[in-house]
Amino acid sequence: ALAAARAGAAVRLLGAVGRDAFGGESLTLLQEAGVDLSGVATVAEPTGTALILVEEGGENEIAVAPGANRLAKGTADLGDAQVLLCQLEVPHGENRLMLERAGAAGIASLLNLAPFDPAAGAYCRLADVLVMNRREAEDLARSLGLAGETPQALCRRLAEACDSAVVVTLGHEGLVARLAGEEVALPAPTVSARDCVGAGDAFCGYLAEALGRCGQLDRAALVYASRAAALTCTRHGAQPAIPSRREVEAVASS
Repeated sequence: ALAAARAGAAVRLLGAVGRDAFGGESLTLLQEAGVDLSGVATVAEPTGTALILVEEGGENEIAVAPGANRLAKGTADLGDAQVLLCQLEVPHGENRLMLERAGAAGIASLLNLAPFDPAAGAYCRLADVLVMNRREAEDLARSLGLAGETPQALCRRLAEACDSAVVVTLGHEGLVARLAGEEVALPAPTVSARDCVGAGDAFCGYLAEALGRCGQLDRAALVYASRAAALTCTRHGAQPAIPSRREVEAVASS
């Protein structure tokens, strides 16, 4: 949500936080970015948190304690939304409901399959665009009974099985995608990575903003989102590391 807002989109966040100190802290930068938080409930459960371990090269491992995220609801009014972006830290039933409602209303939808759970395989076909990293792509393919020796082959088979556009991010190796039958492979922008926490969030937020602004995803949208993710990797932290649209455009023009 923060990434999409910093990219220039009007954003409404749906979810839940606890009444603890983490709840208010997690919303501060979102408020500063102008994100509409009227759809975020405050509940008795503790705010969802994550333990993040970062290796020397910037790669990370994340353990999530969902907490209040389990109480997120998919019944809020979608209003005049153009794009719905979901991820797997909330209940699967709520994700399914939101994706069904978006489809019925003609709203484009993206589903980020993180953190991966095989249960998502039952409704991932409802999303117009699936975004995942290499490990998540392998796990999803396994849960659907598919196989592929390369990221490109996995991407192709997942796109065909799910009847969706598929983007598989590969870290420092870039990404592969299948958009409207076209296969795309992009190298990663060259940066000095310090901390890759938040890179996937930046990528998804910028990709959602591009989809809403352009009405479709193409190579240019993938390049744009990749630059945002790469810039995020040059900074420490999660929310604070996400770049502004001006910063991403400055990289494009340099």
